[in-house]
Amino acid sequence: LFDLLEFRIALEIGSTASIFRNITDADVEELENIVRMGEAFGDNKYAPVSEYNFHVKLYEMTGNSTIIEFQQLIHPVFDFIKDNYKDYFEPIARRMKESGETVSHEQLLECIKNRDEEAYFKAIRQHFKLYTDYLKNVRGDKVIKSMNLNPFKLLISTLSAAFALNAAA
Repeated sequence: LFDLLEFRIALEIGSTASIFRNITDADVEELENIVRMGEAFGDNKYAPVSEYNFHVKLYEMTGNSTIIEFQQLIHPVFDFIKDNYKDYFEPIARRMKESGETVSHEQLLECIKNRDEEAYFKAIRQHFKLYTDYLKNVRGDKVIKSMNLNPFKLLISTLSAAFALNAAA
C-alpha cells in the first residue's frame, strides 16, 4: 500500500520535465481556474475535488496516457491512505506549517506560470514532503499491521472499486 504511495510521489516528481516540455497557455489558464475555484483547508489540505483536479491536470500535461490512466487507478488508494492515516500525517503537517515548509497548489502554479522548471521541481518535492517524511519515519507495513489491515486485500478491493467506477463512466 505504501509502496504505491511512494510510487505515485516518484511519478509525479519525475514527471516534471514532461510537464514543462508540454506546457501551453491553455494549461496554465485551466490550472489557474482549478486553483481559484479550489477550496483549501488548513495545513495545505484541499477539498477532494480540488486536489484531484489539480493533480489530474498535471498528469494530463505530461501527454502520457499511461500516467493519466495510472492517476485514475491510484486516486482511490491515495484517498484511502490520506483518510485512514491522517493521525500519522497531522503532526508532520503541523511541523511543516510552523516551519514554513508547506508548498501549496498556488505556489506550484506560480512556478508553472513562470515556466521555471527548476523551481517547480524543488516545489513539487516539498509539496509531497509530508508523505516522504512519513515514509522515512515509519514504513507502511508496521502501520498496517498495527491497524490489523491486510494490505493485499485492501489494495485489491480499492482497485476493484476504481475499475468499477471507470467502467460505469
